This record gives sequence, structure tokens and C-alpha cells, in this order.
Amino acid sequence: EQSVTAVVDGQRQSFESLGCLVEEAEPDLSDADEIFKAWRAWYYWLAFSELLKANRGKIKDTIIWNIEQGRTLDGTQLAMVEQKRTVLYHRVREFMNTYKFLVLPVVQVPPFDITQEYVTEIDGVVLNSYIDWMRSCYYISVLGLPA
Repeated sequence: EQSVTAVVDGQRQSFESLGCLVEEAEPDLSDADEIFKAWRAWYYWLAFSELLKANRGKIKDTIIWNIEQGRTLDGTQLAMVEQKRTVLYHRVREFMNTYKFLVLPVVQVPPFDITQEYVTEIDGVVLNSYIDWMRSCYYISVLGLPA
């Protein structure tokens, strides 16, 4: 969302005043979305499938969806996702050979109304799932880095 990117853009001079050379560049984060969603779903299945069996009526639909996504994954799919994560890691590692810092927003939207369960659209783009509004955060987390 423009209000979020404006905050980051507004800090360029702060970094330059510290002696940083600020360049607009980004690593290739291809497959980060698929990787994160697969591992999250698999974790949810492992961690919460018994809770779902015992308390389905008390669990939010979005969480049920994520648990059930994990149930559909098999070892071959998870191995392929892990292979993609390794490739992603090395692409970003190579990018970081050129740049010392990766400065980016870890949220895509400003705070939203508490009555809204989750963000469904950003800058006119409809999101596919309840976690997509956190993409800028989990793209970094999937690399094992703090966001």
C-alpha cells in the first residue's frame, strides 16, 4: 500500500546521512510464497489436527482451512518445497554479496479496523488467502531471517 511504501521511501535520507549508499534493488523471491504456505500448512496439520478433530466448531474457518491444507501435503511435495527453499536461500545469499542491508517494510498495510478479520485487498489487488496480507513479512521469514 502506498502509505506503507511512503514511510520507507521517506527514510532514504536518514540512511544516506549515515553514509549508506541507498539503491533500489530486490532479491529474486520467486517461490517464497509457495514455500511459506506449504511449510505453514504442514506445521498447522502437525500441531493442530487433533485440536481440530476435538473442537472443529470452535475454530475459525481460516485456521481450519490452513490445517486441512497441511493434510493434503505428502513427503514428495514437501521435499520439492524444501528444494525450492534451498535455491531461494542461495539466490538471496548471492544478492547479499552485493548489498549489506535489506531495508523493506515488514507490513503491507497500516493498522486496520479490529472488526475486519483480515485484509482482503491491497491497492486494488484482491488477496487469495487470509495470510497474503503478511507476505512482505513471511517472504523474509521463509529465509530464516527476522522480519
